[in-house]
This record gives sequence, structure tokens and C-alpha cells, in this order.
Amino acid sequence: MFGNKLKIFIYGGTGYLGRSLISGLNHKYKIFASSRNKRKIINQTNILSEKEDSKKIAQKLSESDLILIANGPSSKDSVKNLFSYLRYLNKQVDLLLKVKKKNSKIIYFSSIHVYENYEIQKAKPSSLLNSRSHYAIRNIVCENLLLSKLKKKNINIIRISNIFGIQKKLTKLSKSMFRLSVNNFCLNVVKNKKFSINSNLNEKRNFVSINDFVNFLEEGFILKNNKFNSIINYTSNKDISLKQLIKIITEQSKKLKLKIPKIEFKNKIKNSKINYNFDLKEIIKYRLEPRTAIRDEIENTLNKIKKLN
Repeated sequence: MFGNKLKIFIYGGTGYLGRSLISGLNHKYKIFASSRNKRKIINQTNILSEKEDSKKIAQKLSESDLILIANGPSSKDSVKNLFSYLRYLNKQVDLLLKVKKKNSKIIYFSSIHVYENYEIQKAKPSSLLNSRSHYAIRNIVCENLLLSKLKKKNINIIRISNIFGIQKKLTKLSKSMFRLSVNNFCLNVVKNKKFSINSNLNEKRNFVSINDFVNFLEEGFILKNNKFNSIINYTSNKDISLKQLIKIITEQSKKLKLKIPKIEFKNKIKNSKINYNFDLKEIIKYRLEPRTAIRDEIENTLNKIKKLN
């Protein structure tokens, strides 16, 4: 589609998703990114401070073919900063409307957690969204803001599953990578450090590899001009319980001759009514569904942490 001349701008270049995208794509494409946290961009020439480099950011946005919005607050931060982020995003959309190239593509990374009552109906992009968590509400409002202000042909919303892993080309770890539970479990195993799990062990969750996701973006939006719908679910076609996940981490750790630290299980609830059922026809249509088995990505993650830690 674009070839190696493609220019990409990433909002949130110092977060987990942003860092992973930069490391996975910067060997082929011209990438610039921004960060709202100046402390995290020291000695990184391709990441700009949103407080100090506003003119340069506007220039880079005007040159970019693909703009990725990957800087939304976490579930925890959404409780504290729900409205401040919405004001921020609204301001950035107004800037994009002024400076972006006519045919540039914008992608906003949302979450499958916008869905509620998964057991009642298949979670389709067209489903009525009625989730009550701050994190889900923030994503729902941001999606609507982008879809209302931008032409649908220029915007894609990708609702991502529970993403985890360490991008293969990454050469340096950061704290943001271990805010995710699976990555944090693996870090504690490598460090042989006790950790606790508060969630229901029988609750099933849907996990996808960060490496699969980076490949999906490149194959789906850069190398080919696929006609995706404006909203896409990116999840695996299989979900597992936390109990199964811990078993896989334990098995892969033993395979790598790592000692298993003590795990404290705080939630004693045995039953879970949550049943994930996501509509994946958009990614299956283009043969871009996740391909990496969870156990393989767990092994990759443990190996990468062991090497870089």
C-alpha cells in the first residue's frame, strides 16, 4: 500500500503499546511519536514532548500517512482522569482536522471492555454499549467523539483484547510494560518474587500477543489497503481461565528452568458467569486473526524478560 516511505505518528510513544509499535515498525517506516510525560523521553529523538514541541508535532502530523492514538489512560487512571483525557482528545482531534493530510488514516485503540453482558449476546461492533466502569465509559465516549468529528473512511476504532507479551525487536524494558497482569506475572517469575492474584480464578479472559497485534497493524493497514469497517474487534477465538493461565506460566517456567515463586490467591469465588463471545468476522475475512498460541507467547515473554532484565 504505502511501502517503506510511509510516515507514522503515534500518540503515546512511551506507553506499553506505543513502545511496542515503535520497536516493531521503526526498522521499515519513518516514525515520530509524542508523549505527555517529558521525563520519559530523555535521549529519544523521535519522541516529542507535547508541552514543549507543539509546533513540531503539528508539522509531523501534517506529513503523516497513518496516525495512531495509543495514549489513553489505564483502567486505574481512568477513575482519576476521565474528563481531563476527554478534553485532551477533543483538542487533539481539532488539531488533526486543521493539519492532517487529506487521505491520512487515523486509528484509535479502544478495548473489548466496552462490552457488557457477554453471555447474553455476541459482542458485535454494532452492539449497544452499556458498560459502567470508568475505563469502558472513557473508551465509549472517545470512540463516539472520533466517529462524530472525523469522516468514517478516515478513522478506524480497534477494540483490543487483553494484550500481553514483549515485542520481539524491543531492546529495553520499561515500567509501563508490567502494568499488565500477564507481563507482571512473568516478571515476578523471572525475579522469583512472590505475587498475589485478586481475581476469580475461574473467570475466563481473552488474551492476544503484542507481536500478533503489531503484525496485524502492518499487514492490515500498511502493506494492504483492506476495507475494514470503522469498528473492529481484535481478539483471539479462544479464551482461558486465570487458573489455566497460571498453569501455562508454571509449565513454561519449568521448561526454562526458572523457579516458581509463591502465588497468593485472594479471591475464593469458584463460579464465574462471564462468557466472552466476540464477533471476529472483520479480522477473519482478511486472515489477520491472532496466530500465536498463548503458551508460545508466554515462553517468548519469559525469555525476553530474562534476557533484558
